Amino acid sequence: MHDRARYLDTITEVSGLPRTEAERLRTEMADHLDGLIRAHVERGLCEGDAIRRAIREFGEPALLAAAWREARVPYSPAARYILPAFKAAVFFLLAGWAANVGAYEVYKVAGRSLEPAIRQGTHVIVVKRAETVRAGDVVVYRDGERSYLAVADGWLDGKSLSAHRNGRSGLAITREEIVGRVVCLLP
Repeated sequence: MHDRARYLDTITEVSGLPRTEAERLRTEMADHLDGLIRAHVERGLCEGDAIRRAIREFGEPALLAAAWREARVPYSPAARYILPAFKAAVFFLLAGWAANVGAYEVYKVAGRSLEPAIRQGTHVIVVKRAETVRAGDVVVYRDGERSYLAVADGWLDGKSLSAHRNGRSGLAITREEIVGRVVCLLP
C-alpha cells in the first residue's frame, strides 16, 4: 500500500488547496482508488499489480488536482444558495423538454456501478434508440423491473450488445432490453 499512500500524498500536495479541502480531496480520491484496486483484485491481479494498474488508470496527480480545483465552487453565501437553485432550474427545464419530445427519458442514477465517471444521484438523459449505440457509449438497459447503466463494448451478433459494469465484462444485453444511450449528465 506504500505506492497508494505516496500517490494520494502527491495529489494532496500538488492540489494547492487549503488543508481541510485537501483532506476532503484525498478522502474522495482514496475511496475511488480503493474501489478500482478491489475491482482489479477481483479480476485476479495480485494486490501490488492491482495498485499499480489503478494508479496508472487514475492518471497524473497534477491533472487530477487541477480538475478538482476547477470543479470546485468558491465559497460565498450567494454561491451556497444560488448555484443549487440554478442547477435545479436547468435540470427541470432540460428534463421537461426531454420528456415532452418523447424520444428521451430521464433517469436518476441510484447505484455506483460507473463511479467515478457517473456518480450516484446524477440525472441522465437517455435517447431511446438502440440502433445508435456504439462501443464506448453508456447505455441504460432493463432487466426485469429494474434499470441499469453499462458501458457498451460492441454488438455481438446484431441482436445482443456486449457490455460491462461494476468492473465485470461479458454482459450480454438484448436489443429489447436496451432503453437507449446516455446523451447528457445533470448533477
